[in-house]
Amino acid sequence: RHLLVEMGANISFALEAFERDARRRDAEIRVQENEELYRKLFSEGRLARLLVDPATQRIVEANAAAVALYGWPAEELVGKPVAEINTATEATIREAMAKATQEGQTRFEFRHRTASGRLIDVEVLS
Repeated sequence: RHLLVEMGANISFALEAFERDARRRDAEIRVQENEELYRKLFSEGRLARLLVDPATQRIVEANAAAVALYGWPAEELVGKPVAEINTATEATIREAMAKATQEGQTRFEFRHRTASGRLIDVEVLS
């Protein structure tokens, strides 16, 4: 009888571990699918999109629409400090990034400068 109880506990433990692994695999698949969707929306979208690292305030990604709008090659646009294209002061940019990070503000309006020097009004979403 003791052996049967022990075997039952071992089987139950194994089934629970199997279920946990299956849930983890399903979650990993959903994350991967979401990342692929985000990547597609970002890179193939018609709207210009820049991804800026708040810690370094540098552009870390730019989609094709942003490259066309701003006029710099992707290799030059990516890595550029956002202050080089934003006409606002660096203090104003830092303040906006802090509001996004600390206060959850998600929408800002700025004026950016393109490679040709043309000024464009942009909506920044965080």
